[in-house]
Amino acid sequence: MKIKRILAFVITTAMVISIFTSAVSAEETGNEPEETTTVESSEETKETAESKETVKETEPAESKETAEETETAVTDETEPSESSEPKDEEPEAEEPSEPSEEDKADEAEDKTPSETAKRSPKAAIIDGTTGSLKWSYDESTKVLTISGEGAIPDFIRPADRSWYEYQDQVEKIVVEEGVTKIGYDGLAKCANLKRIEVASSVKTLIAFSFALNPKLESIKLPESVDLFGHGLFQDCESLKSVTLPAGAKEIGSSFFTNCKNLTSVTIPEGVTKICVFSFHGCEKLTKIYIPKSLTTIEENALAGCPLLNDIYYDGTESDWNKINIDPNNKGILAPAIHLSDGKVIPSKKSSNTLYAKGKTAKVKYRKLRKKKQTVSRSKVITVKNPKGQTTYSLVSVSKKKYKKYFTINASNGTVSIKKKLRRGTYKIKCRIRVAGNEDYKPLTKTVTFKIKVR
Repeated sequence: MKIKRILAFVITTAMVISIFTSAVSAEETGNEPEETTTVESSEETKETAESKETVKETEPAESKETAEETETAVTDETEPSESSEPKDEEPEAEEPSEPSEEDKADEAEDKTPSETAKRSPKAAIIDGTTGSLKWSYDESTKVLTISGEGAIPDFIRPADRSWYEYQDQVEKIVVEEGVTKIGYDGLAKCANLKRIEVASSVKTLIAFSFALNPKLESIKLPESVDLFGHGLFQDCESLKSVTLPAGAKEIGSSFFTNCKNLTSVTIPEGVTKICVFSFHGCEKLTKIYIPKSLTTIEENALAGCPLLNDIYYDGTESDWNKINIDPNNKGILAPAIHLSDGKVIPSKKSSNTLYAKGKTAKVKYRKLRKKKQTVSRSKVITVKNPKGQTTYSLVSVSKKKYKKYFTINASNGTVSIKKKLRRGTYKIKCRIRVAGNEDYKPLTKTVTFKIKVR
């Protein structure tokens, strides 16, 4: 009996020590041990642990912290003995969070078709349609290309153009093969357009097709064009040269009106008529080439062309006299007519009445040492009654090596003298040119004046 009592005491003592050790371990991990009033057997402890594990699996976790506390409590109560190996814990799965409003917007944008089909940021290409044709505009090169089969429509209003948003940016237009016609105002009113290339498939140009392009400098039209409309290049102020096709039958009214920089034009063989005001306001037009096929020149066809002094006609004087020229047409009747056989019909313009005489102007050396000096035209040259635009140019200086010290303003004749010019008297030759007008011939005269530096 004593032995049994001793064994019972030892077992009870061991169990008490085990429970005490668990309590100490729980205190070290920061969790309070549960109060124990009754010593449980090993089987009861196992049942309790299994029961709590079941509660853990079936009970939904209210939050991540609650789940961690529950797991800690269960582990504390069901901690295996020191001889058992600990089991690896599986990481807790995170609950899916609700996407933010910003994430939803990004996702919606990814699913929405972008504008790259019509506008590519990399290539900067915008495209569209006009009538039966397609067009594309390259923002990097500023080139508008029109392609397809058919005609560029008539545009009664600027906004009718489907490329209206970009037309003031365009610097070049390419009309590709397949396009047969350019309609009313078809390629007009582009503020920065400088060049136009027209394919050989184009046969018809309706009124004002290229009008009001103030920076258009040149254009070559294909030989296929056989019909021109009126006002084709009206108000193309920068236009300097045009190659017209041989198939044209007439130069329409106001065809080149106000093309202020147009200097010469060749009208191809086959054209029979120059219509009213065709070249009106071409202020710098100096010569025009007319074919033998021409039969009619209407009223004021070349009115407002003060510098037109020479007309080259591909026929004889007899042929010229057969042309029906409206009497109200000084632009055609006054200039000299150069005929194909070498003869010239003298100009009917009167001689210019320019009077010009050189004078002497004085410049103070003391001031010239410090800065440039200017002398007005009136102090060096007396000019009276010029008929037409007058221009001035420096011809020579008596002492050649000092020519670099003098300049003359072409438009007003003001003389500029660079500083540090030596003392002395300088003879300067100046060329004066008067352009003339519809009534007076041009005239050039050379005048000598003096500049004294004292």
